[in-house]
Order: sequence, then C-alpha cells, then structure tokens
Amino acid sequence: KKLPQVASSSKNAQIWAQRKVEQLSQAQLCDMLISVHPKQLFEDEVFVPFEAFEATGTLPKNLVATEWWQRVVEMPKEVLDYLRCRLEYAAAWLRELAVPIKGQRTRPVREHLLEQTDLARLCGGFLPVLQLPKGGFHRVGEVKQCLLSLGLLGDATGANCLRCLKAISTTCQDVSLYVALYQRLEQHLDTLEPEELAELKTLVFVPGHGMQTSGACAWSDSALMQLAEVPALCAHYERHGPGMEKCFTRILEHSDFRFDATQLLCALRRMVLRVNEGESAVPMCDGLDGMVEMVSEIYRLMSLHLKDQPSEVTLFRRSFGTERLLLLRLPGYPMPKRLRAEEAFWQLEPDLQKVESLQALALQQRFDEDLKPFFLAVGVHQEMTRPVLRQLLQRPQEVMSMMRWSGLNVGDVEDLGMLQTSSNFRPPDWHADDSADESTDAGTTTEGGGLEPDFQPPRHAGGPRPPPAIRSSEELERLEREEHQRRAEREQRQQRHRERQQRIGEQGYFASAG
Repeated sequence: KKLPQVASSSKNAQIWAQRKVEQLSQAQLCDMLISVHPKQLFEDEVFVPFEAFEATGTLPKNLVATEWWQRVVEMPKEVLDYLRCRLEYAAAWLRELAVPIKGQRTRPVREHLLEQTDLARLCGGFLPVLQLPKGGFHRVGEVKQCLLSLGLLGDATGANCLRCLKAISTTCQDVSLYVALYQRLEQHLDTLEPEELAELKTLVFVPGHGMQTSGACAWSDSALMQLAEVPALCAHYERHGPGMEKCFTRILEHSDFRFDATQLLCALRRMVLRVNEGESAVPMCDGLDGMVEMVSEIYRLMSLHLKDQPSEVTLFRRSFGTERLLLLRLPGYPMPKRLRAEEAFWQLEPDLQKVESLQALALQQRFDEDLKPFFLAVGVHQEMTRPVLRQLLQRPQEVMSMMRWSGLNVGDVEDLGMLQTSSNFRPPDWHADDSADESTDAGTTTEGGGLEPDFQPPRHAGGPRPPPAIRSSEELERLEREEHQRRAEREQRQQRHRERQQRIGEQGYFASAG
C-alpha cells in the first residue's frame, strides 16, 4: 500500500529522496521530510510508505506525542501542508494504530483526548490527553485539524461522547462520569447514525454489573425484576435529575420490559432459593404471600414468549423436565410443592377425581385455561391416569434438597389415616388381630376416595420402605431396650476381638526378641 508522492524538480533529486527514505526507515517522519528541501515538495512521484514506520512502533507514539508535533510546527509551512495531506489520506488505518501506555497496555490513537476540551476535562483521568504544541494560532489550528483527522476526541459531539463512553467502559466505574456522558449524549441523540444508535444500546452502564445491553436492564424496578435479577437503572440514576429517565427511555426504547426465557427461568429458581433460605418467596412480601400471583404471572409471560419465539420450547421443556419449576401453594398444606413436568397434570381422569388430595394438584384448578397449551408444551400430562400415577409412585422416593418444599408423594394419594390402617402400606410381617376389619385387609376402596390395591408401593429390593404400622408406647420401649442390648453385645464382642489381637501381637514380639 503506497501513499501519494514527494516530488522534486530533477531526476537525481528523486533518486536521492527515494534512497533517503529507504535508509531512514527507522527515523521519525518529521526527520525524513526535513531531508527534502521545501522548494522541492510537489504532489507526486516519490512514494513515502507509512507501513515502514508502523513496523518499528515509532509512528503511533509520535502521532500522539506533543514534542513531535512541536517540531512539525517549527518546520516550514510546506512540510505541515504535506503532512496534513498524507495523514488525511491514511487516517482510516492510522487512527487504529496501538500506542503503548503504562507497560504492556495499549490504546488506539483514536482513544486519545485533546487538551482544553470538554471531554478532556471529563475523562482525562481515564484516557490519555495530548497537549497541543505551542506556536502561532493559525499553525496550532492546522495541527489540531490534523489530530482531529486522526480521530482524537475533541468537542463533546454525539459521536465523540459515544466513542469516549466505549473507551472508558472497561476501566471506569465512576457513576458521575457516566451520568455526565449520558447527559451530553441525550442532547445529541438525533445526530447519531443508525449504527451508532445500535452501538449505544450495548453501552448501558449499571453499577455493580458493568456494561449491559438495553435488553438486559430496565428503568423501573419491581418484585419480578428482582427475582429475574434484571438491574433497575432508576436506583442509580434517578437522583441525578429527570433528564436521566428521558435519556434512558430513548436508549432502551421500551416502557414495558420484555423478559426473555433465561430471565423468567431465573425468576422461578430465585423464588425456590429464597424459600429454601427462609426468606419471603416474593420480594417486598411476607412469607409465602404473593407467591400464587407471582407464579401465575411468570407462567403467563412464558406463554407469551413462547408464542413469539417457538424455538425456545426446547429450553423450557428441558428446564421443566429436569428441575422442579412447577410451583404450587395448596390450601391446608404447610409447605408449597415443587413438581417436574412429568409429575404434573392438567386434569385427572374421571375415576380419580374423587381423591381430593390429587384433585388439588390439578393445574386446571390453579391456572387459567389460556395457560393449558403452555403447560402441555413443556411436558405436563393433559390427563393423569392410574398407570402413570402408579409408575410415578413406584419410583424410589427422592431426598428433597430443598427441605422447605415437598413433591409428589404417597400422601397426595391417600390421607394419613388410610396410610396407617390400609394393608397396602403395612410391613409384610404385620398381622392383624381377630377384630380387624377384613375388608380393610383386602384393600378395598373406601368411601373417602381411597385408591385400589394396585397403588401400593413396591416391596421388591431397592424400592421405598413402607411406613410401619402404629405401635403402642410399651412396644416402642421394648424395641428400644432390645436395640440397646444388641448394641452392648456388639461392643463387647469388638472389645474381646481387640484384646485377642493385642495378645497375639505381644507373643509374636517376644518370640522374635528371644
């Protein structure tokens, strides 16, 4: 890649200048230009490639060095005119050259500030500032035009404020500085190009979160925002005046925040975690108050999101299938329930609807009909049948890690009284007395809506142990005494074994010593 040429009035001068360029490839650009007499500067013939200086690393440092520009100012006018022409021609790549700053850190030429400007006063503590050379007003003005053509940040225009905002985004955490830049940007939003507006939407500073996109934050705050961990800008910028809300409203371009799938799933997980840690389920509420309404709102937003983004159904099915994200609060139950999609159902088959504890789990009883397509899409059963329910109950019972929640269990099939008296749940070696009700042992269905004997839990190895029958206090005391006696006998045997091993060891030691 070549730049326009330096010319002279004779062939010998051209050859001399070319050789001089090649020999002085390590020299400064200003020194190279001085070797050509000002009277011999014309528009074309001798090429002056800037790439040679870029490889040495001297050119980037010189372009932002006050001393280098001071020497240019002291040169004849023709040198400055030539330099301005060449810099403007190569500005597109010269402004991207990396300048070493404080060790191995670098900043491109375009991220330097010109002194005595609004941006220099604002961001001088985070970006390097170039001092203008001293000299005549006209010559210094021409140097300033050269520096502006290189992309140095001068006046606080909309484009310059945007570039400055991007330049400090990785190092600055000063909210007041961002406030000042956003206030100036708000005055010049109409002057930004479409691509600049798109870039601005990725540069929303949220204290504690760093730079966020416009879709990851909102101006106002709410309980759902806190559950979804969506930062609210009003908490940080509202105190700086009403202009900040106007600015961010235009940047965010939405009055009602639109949650994405990840944020809505995060809200459900956060609610589970809050209850597990003993906090209120919903921020700004007490205990489990507001949980039913909040869960319904989250599922409604998920349903709307799924209509707009059908491809997200895979994410929802995987999340609801592997995690217990169907949250229910049932009247009369001390703990709310968490279910997987395979454990939940929209309605019961007709012959199971008499079981009130199961009927209470039907989503049809808890949510609007409009949510039915969403629940079915994430894997919820449209109708719970006896075979499916039997299969679910025959699985080994999980140890719930969230002890403040409960899942689908045998208690949802029959009440506690039936579990204690029905032969379906008695130990295999239990025998009733002569006055026991034979109909109960036969496992018949009771009038209270109990289930048939095919719902008894498995008795094969690896299955859950059935709850024991009720025992009297005398029997419990007898069992405790027997357990204590067995423990004492076991300890005695272990003690005798240790003594025997010790005697054997001592005999072996004395035999070897003899």
